Amino acid sequence: MSRDIPVPIRTCSPEDDHLELSLRENYAQDLLGSLRAKEASQVHPTKGSPQMTSRRRLVDRIGVCVEHFQLTRDTNHLAVRILDCFMSGHNIPDNLCGDVAMAALSLASKMEEREGMIPKIRVLKKHMCDEGECHVTFLYLEVKILAYFDWRMSMVTCAHFINLLAPLTTDEYVWNEHSNVNLPSGAFEENFWEFIHYFMDISVQDQHLIRVRPSLMASSILYCARVTYELHPLWPTVLIVATQHSEGDFQHVVRRLLQTFNASRQIEENSAVNLQETLPEIHPETHPKTHPETHPETHPKTEPGKKRRKLDPAPSSDVDDNETLNYLGNDY
Repeated sequence: MSRDIPVPIRTCSPEDDHLELSLRENYAQDLLGSLRAKEASQVHPTKGSPQMTSRRRLVDRIGVCVEHFQLTRDTNHLAVRILDCFMSGHNIPDNLCGDVAMAALSLASKMEEREGMIPKIRVLKKHMCDEGECHVTFLYLEVKILAYFDWRMSMVTCAHFINLLAPLTTDEYVWNEHSNVNLPSGAFEENFWEFIHYFMDISVQDQHLIRVRPSLMASSILYCARVTYELHPLWPTVLIVATQHSEGDFQHVVRRLLQTFNASRQIEENSAVNLQETLPEIHPETHPKTHPETHPETHPKTEPGKKRRKLDPAPSSDVDDNETLNYLGNDY
């Protein structure tokens, strides 16, 4: 018969806090070293895929399914990386591109999700597969993908690095000491993660960034989030040590991400201005107030508008590609 054991309340001194942070950083360093070693030996995608023109559509379809089935961003990034690597080595017929994306998402979910969260084939087919495809074709594609990767699907993505690096940035001790943001720790962490998730979504959508190494992409995403959130210093020592990257190592990637972010904000501002200009001007003297119960036909009830999302990635075509392509000529 089990019984509840009372947990003693632990009080920490400032020295204990520093020791706990140091141990956490050392543990993260060991895991980061393991990820970097795995990253160096895994397959990397190239930009020579014949299906590159269809990539954005396939990535968006994966993102819709990830949101529909409430999967994690780790699954989303792994599915896109599997898709990029497999497309780089094959000339896939157009009618099978959607099925390959579904197979990549299925394999990624089996690697990253709990058993109860893995989408069933028959359910996944309704959202991604072309009509007429059967389970045999789907299983054949899964086996082809597994064989291409030599049955080693435990690949590293930038999401894996961010899961280890972001707590070093959002840790209460670190941000209270180094940042100029005056927010409670919970609110700071929640808002900061919104920016991280936004730049993570941009990174998988932009085809010009597929050759950037996951570790470098993770550092770029964290740097962009700190720039957008106005944290100072932009790249503190704790992140330099943890990532083994200086600011100059990823400025070409940061420039690309921030260009997309600024283009998205400009589109939202222009849309808000255009909407305000199209609204009719109401004058109190010509439109006197009347009670809605006495004149329901002149004052119909309207539902409040939905809250507009603050961060919505803009299409990659809105960004100037010439400058970025000069930097992305080599593998990183």
